[in-house]
Order: sequence, then C-alpha cells, then structure tokens
Amino acid sequence: MSGKRSIRVDGREAPLSGKDQGSFFDLGGSVRVPVGSSTGIVDIRAHGFSYSYDLVVDGRSVETGQAVPESASQEGRSMPAWGWIAVALCVALPIATLGGAIPGALGAGAAAACYAVARDPTKPAATRMGLCAAIVAGCWAIAITLIVMVL
Repeated sequence: MSGKRSIRVDGREAPLSGKDQGSFFDLGGSVRVPVGSSTGIVDIRAHGFSYSYDLVVDGRSVETGQAVPESASQEGRSMPAWGWIAVALCVALPIATLGGAIPGALGAGAAAACYAVARDPTKPAATRMGLCAAIVAGCWAIAITLIVMVL
C-alpha cells in the first residue's frame, strides 16, 4: 500500500528507474524490464482499485500471443486533450456545489473513471469520448438531483 512498484521477472526484482517506481496514486503505464536476453514491456492498466498487467516480449503479448507494436504499448501513457476536459468537468463538481463529502466523492470517482476510460487504447476514440461524456453527464445529473431533493 506504499505506492512503490515492484516487478519480479523469473523470481528476481527488476530494476526500475525513478519514474517507473510508481507513486502513491499509481495510474499505470508501461515499464521496460529485462527478460532473458530481451527487453520486455510490462503494460500496467489501472481500473479503479485494481490493475491489469500484460507482458510484451519481442513485440508479442505473452498473455494473448498477438503482435503488439511498441507504439501501441506506449499508447496508454498519453492522455488526450478531451480527456483532461472531462476530468476537469468532474473535478469542478465539488467546487460548484461548494464541497461536501458526497459531491467530493462523486467528482473524484467520476474523474478517476474518465481518466481510465480516456487512456484505454483497447477502445476506439469515439467510444471513449462517448463514455467520458456519459460519466460527466451522469455525475452532474446525480449531483443536481441530490441538490433538488434537499431543497
């Protein structure tokens, strides 16, 4: 629970550079690790409180056996500009409602969901945009509904 990454290959801990060692809020990424005489890439994807991992060696996913170009394994690292807009709209919710635990949790959860969806390279960009728009609209609709119920 420290946020420090530790990756083991063949029972030995792989050396990680500073940025690959993780942080308290680990959002995934790609980490290069030595695998025998090759260099592998461990793709780490964050899914809320859990992670999925895929090892890519010599351009092939060990899990699926399918070819993975290096650019595709790095794709999940970048965040599209529209994704940041969706995250900002979610973060704005607790600010607009003047704070509180429920709006804070709703905004933070929706922001994390938008961040994960926007970076998911397994879905087309249009699908990711639609999902982020639905998340933003949903969290704002819930907040507005709660405000109307209280008034």
